[in-house]
Amino acid sequence: MNPLFLTLFGLVSGVLSSWILRLVAFGNFSFWPGLLFGIAIALFFIWQKKPNSWLKIFGFVLVSVVSYSAAFQIANFSSLSFGYSSWLCFFCGGLVGALLLSVGFSWLLHRLTWKQILILTLMGGLLGAVGYLTTNFLCPDCYSWDFGGGGGKGFSWLYIIWQTGMALGLGVML
Repeated sequence: MNPLFLTLFGLVSGVLSSWILRLVAFGNFSFWPGLLFGIAIALFFIWQKKPNSWLKIFGFVLVSVVSYSAAFQIANFSSLSFGYSSWLCFFCGGLVGALLLSVGFSWLLHRLTWKQILILTLMGGLLGAVGYLTTNFLCPDCYSWDFGGGGGKGFSWLYIIWQTGMALGLGVML
């Protein structure tokens, strides 16, 4: 199976996540990026793999929402140590989100080895850091908010980079 198809689903999810967060004032938290990514991966599996369990598909969407929630909370918590403008917050968040997502993916959609889960987890951390740094470079005012509230002022490349990269990683592991 060509991993580029899954990557395309991740790209669409990332663009929609960035776009919707500009329009929706989300306060302290939004579930949209996790929901959109989970739905994108689920749609790919419905289209390509013809799943025999709709419960597993629905479960993966929930895992994706929980993974994003955990990533957001870890990034928020780590900002107390590293500061709000540190790429390390997004590395930590991306790492935790990718770990939870990879384990859920392995349990519900496609078996992964522990080495594949480790690779995807490290990749998620790197994508989180790169996504933050790219957004900060291309749009310095986009992250002029803290995790305590408010919304992003501009377009965030974080979701595009993380969701596209993770979809590619998952696609390669199929």
